[in-house]
Amino acid sequence: MFKCHVCRHTSHDLDEHLTHQKNYHSNISKFLYCGFNQCSKSFRNKQILASHLIKAHGFFSEHKIFHQPYKANPNGKFVCSVALCKKEFDNHHLLIKHLKVHIKDGQEIKCPFENCSKSFTIISSFTSHVTKKHKRYEKSDRESLQLNYDNHECHEPHPSDNHEFHEPHPNDINDGTFENHNCQSRQIDDVEESSINDLFLLNVAQFYLKLESEFLLPASTIQYIVTHLKNIHEQGKELFCNQFKEYLRQSNVDPNLIENYCLKLFENNPYAECDNHLMTDYKRKQFYKKNFDYVDPVKEDIDKNENTFFAYVPILETLKKVFADNSVKNELNLNADNKFKANILTDFYDGYVYKNNKFFKNNPNSLKIILY
Repeated sequence: MFKCHVCRHTSHDLDEHLTHQKNYHSNISKFLYCGFNQCSKSFRNKQILASHLIKAHGFFSEHKIFHQPYKANPNGKFVCSVALCKKEFDNHHLLIKHLKVHIKDGQEIKCPFENCSKSFTIISSFTSHVTKKHKRYEKSDRESLQLNYDNHECHEPHPSDNHEFHEPHPNDINDGTFENHNCQSRQIDDVEESSINDLFLLNVAQFYLKLESEFLLPASTIQYIVTHLKNIHEQGKELFCNQFKEYLRQSNVDPNLIENYCLKLFENNPYAECDNHLMTDYKRKQFYKKNFDYVDPVKEDIDKNENTFFAYVPILETLKKVFADNSVKNELNLNADNKFKANILTDFYDGYVYKNNKFFKNNPNSLKIILY
């Protein structure tokens, strides 16, 4: 089961899981989150994610993970068939490129696709064969990923699986067995309407927060954007209603019902909730604090007459928010065994001030932070 790292969306299908990330949460991160059994690792592209799924979660890529009809080894690697080579690759596309190098060196290679007995000594012939006979598999490798559930016994992460950018929680890698192989993906249409509206509101709020925190737009600019987006929405809504009414009139719908239909159509308009929660800077800040790990910057006046000021983000409050996240807690090793070596200074742990600090002596598991 794949679970979204932001909302409650779940799926048994990798393509739907990645499509959901792209459509609803691409404004948060460009990385692809695994999400299998709540695994929190993230990756730069589909190929690295697929390699992780094979090695860490036991998805053997027989013919569906990359849509190719030949098998990888138990570690999810595709092995060169040339006797004295046996190099391993993460996907069959790289393997095919590698086989062309052997042909260039004057060696004969066998087609790597199962149930295909062709051999080649000319690169153009090999390329033509793969393109014509195995075209759909080549195209699938470039365009999509789909998991094969034929073997789902979960394995411990492979030691060489070093592509991830975020470590998982200790309990993230669980038994990968599905109770129902034919279980359908949970589509967004199956989610309650209130949940969809909540998700829409969260995404709009994340968009505004990203403009403020990542692109450093001032509150006045964001307010300008919010106001004009509302105006654009209202104008679009009015145009749509007029066209809808005209269509109903041409369809001989009772005029007394037309207005009711239009009202009903926008009865649960998710954008209306955005107005209620995000229309002003104050409302947005309150929403951020309630729904995100947000710490409000503190403004300090330098000279009120000159209207000069500076702002800072409180360190203590930021640390509290950061360490409320279990994934961050898991990264810390507060019980690290700091072995001191005589006459060798390796860290501030070796310093006189640290060794004689009463607080650290009484609280060995406390967090040590150096502020610059």
